[in-house]
Amino acid sequence: MNPATLPLTDWQFWATSALALGAAWWVLRPFFSRRRAQGPGCPGCGSCEAASRDKIVRLGSTRPAGR
Repeated sequence: MNPATLPLTDWQFWATSALALGAAWWVLRPFFSRRRAQGPGCPGCGSCEAASRDKIVRLGSTRPAGR
């Protein structure tokens, strides 16, 4: 057998190739995922309280500066 040719008649070649393709799909899947359109609000919470909060992060004390 010439080392430059693929062993197309060997079952181990096909098993390893299928395993490699499956592993490549599993690793590369997040890069090709489509973002699904989100419905109104957030479906994970019952009151949608998380969606209505301010997007401001307060660092340090929570008291107003004048007190």
